[in-house]
Order: sequence, then C-alpha cells, then structure tokens
Amino acid sequence: MGAQAARVLVRMGADLEARDDRGATALLGAAAAGSVEVVACLEHLGANVGATDLSGLTALHLAAANNSKEVVTLLVTELASPVRAGNQLGQTALHLAAGAGHGDMLRRLVALGAVLDQPDAGGCTALHAAARTGHTAAAEVLVELGAVVDAQDADGRAPLHLAAYHGWTALAETLLQKGAAPAVRDVWLCSALHRAEQQGMVQTVLMLLTQNVPVRCSCVFC
Repeated sequence: MGAQAARVLVRMGADLEARDDRGATALLGAAAAGSVEVVACLEHLGANVGATDLSGLTALHLAAANNSKEVVTLLVTELASPVRAGNQLGQTALHLAAGAGHGDMLRRLVALGAVLDQPDAGGCTALHAAARTGHTAAAEVLVELGAVVDAQDADGRAPLHLAAYHGWTALAETLLQKGAAPAVRDVWLCSALHRAEQQGMVQTVLMLLTQNVPVRCSCVFC
C-alpha cells in the first residue's frame, strides 16, 4: 500500500487503528516493510505511532529488526518514538537489530540514543542477542561501540556462554579476541567451555581449548 492509497482509504472511512491477527496496525506494517513515505503519511492522518502488536513490538522495533534505516530515523528524530522502549520481553530496538545481525542499524540506533548495555527482562544485552543468533559482525560492531563484552544476564551467562552453547565457533573466538574472559561462570558455575561440552559442540570445544581456557569444572552438573 502506497501513501496515496492510504489517503484514499482513510477518506473512504478506513480505520487507521484496525489490527491484523498479530495485533499489527497499518502503520506497524508499513514500518516493518520499510516504507518511510507510508509511515509518514499514516502518522499525518492520525495513526498512533506508539501502537504495539500482541508481542509489544512498536513501529521502531519492527523497522529496526527489518533493517529499515530511513524509517527508524524518521520515527526517532521526527515522530518522537522512544529509542529505549522495550517490548513485552524488555527487548529494545537495539536487541532486535543485534539478533538479526544488522550492523549498520546498530550504529544508527546508538547514534540516536540507544543504550548499548540496556538489559531486557532476562538481563540480556544486545551483545547477548547477537551471540545467541551467531551474528559475528554485529557482535564486533557492538564491542567496537563500547558494549561490555562480559556482561552477564540474570542467569550469569556472558555472551561467550551463549556463543559456545550454540556452537558459534567463529563468534566465540571473536569475543575472546575482544577481551571476553573465558573463566566467567554462570549461576550453575558453568564456563563457556562447559556449556559447549554439554551441547556436544566439538569444534567450539577444540577452539576454546587452544585459547588456554580453564578446563577444571566445578559446576553443579559435574
């Protein structure tokens, strides 16, 4: 749907706040699709820029997750969308961009005021999100921007734990090169090495062993 079509539909009585089965409005859909003209038009016609879907995602969240940089800039700089707002899980636009691996979006969000180490409801930062999904380049951008490489979530897991657990060997190695401490333990006293071993991530285990990672285990599972 283009901006002109949106104007015609509204003149014909279309409900700007009508929602689909995910709870998304037309403005949320336009933001997810990266249509800056439609987002601007719908807002001008009276659509609620702060609307959320059933998961608590705002237009800014959706635009960031889909790497729609122009929409993100419009929402924050002209339409006053709060760049630090979280969804139902406390995840910000920065978390979602990191989880999707959008390095340039991460830079833009930080420039617009996003907090690098803002935790979600589980204590995870954007770097945790990148580590969980295996996006090495995004992790590198976050660390370059100043993210705390050994930030721990509510379960004591650092990004290195998540990279090792999921078998993202290149990412785990990058985190170590960026200063991650291999001896950090979670609330179960497990290190990243132990998490990789538990999941059978052989290549990650072998890489960690070449990095002088402590081998002795004192976790509750051993």
